[in-house]
Amino acid sequence: MGLDKKWTNQKFEKELNTYLIGWKRIGDVVNGAHTVEVLCSRGHTRKLAPSKIKKQGQDCLECVRYLDRKNACEDFIKNLKKESYIPKFTFNNYKDSKTNLSVICPNGSPWKINRSGFVTERRRCRSLIIGREHIMR
Repeated sequence: MGLDKKWTNQKFEKELNTYLIGWKRIGDVVNGAHTVEVLCSRGHTRKLAPSKIKKQGQDCLECVRYLDRKNACEDFIKNLKKESYIPKFTFNNYKDSKTNLSVICPNGSPWKINRSGFVTERRRCRSLIIGREHIMR
């Protein structure tokens, strides 16, 4: 009885092509427990154990994080515009909900705010608050 290696590069690639379409193997297979470097269909690198290919699911974690970040940024921009703020940033500047980003408030003042402060804490530009107090007098 020979000691055939259960996992080979060819078997790994066959499993990738079956369960993770578009993914590529860039590392070499040692055995079923050792991770192999792979490239997702969008170019993100990660390590994946051969025995976990079937359980992985089609989405890579980096792709999911990217889409979550993109959706959060788009919602933030939509909320800013709804209150007449002018965003002076792009998605490339947006890292997370605590990243301070440049905007122009409805009174025309430059200001920096993060998504967390604007959406959950309802922070607004000081010139707006002062302007409202001035109008109320």
